[in-house]
Amino acid sequence: MNMGRLYHYGWGVTQDYGKAREWYEKAAAQGNAAAQYFLGMLYHNGLGVTQDYARAREWYEKAAAQGNPSGATGIAWIYQFGQGVSQDYGKAREWYEKAALKGDAFGQY
Repeated sequence: MNMGRLYHYGWGVTQDYGKAREWYEKAAAQGNAAAQYFLGMLYHNGLGVTQDYARAREWYEKAAAQGNPSGATGIAWIYQFGQGVSQDYGKAREWYEKAALKGDAFGQY
């Protein structure tokens, strides 16, 4: 997972979203919730992959199911802005609350 972050942000290496995705996928396959969240972020923003809100939501849901609050905020964002789903402020609020209850500052905001 940390190798993915190095390539994702270009920390000490040339930034390469494709390599970041490869490392995140390896970690996600081992159940790493943070890597699942970061994969969601790549798909959500189209970084090194074709933008795909459905895939982003799938990865966010996997992360959130393991208690990762950032995964919950990713899902909330998708519902708030109707990205690949019908816009639903109620569902967005529910997901933001789940994140907030786990101490996620963005969810609390």
